[in-house]
Amino acid sequence: MRDDALVAVATWTAQQQALWSTRLDALGTLLEDT
Repeated sequence: MRDDALVAVATWTAQQQALWSTRLDALGTLLEDT
């Protein structure tokens, strides 16, 4: 793979991880409230 492809994959992966951690935090908060 070219370097720019690696950078794109790394950026996408980081964004997905951030999205999931945000969702999981929100879910955890909701579950704690019930």
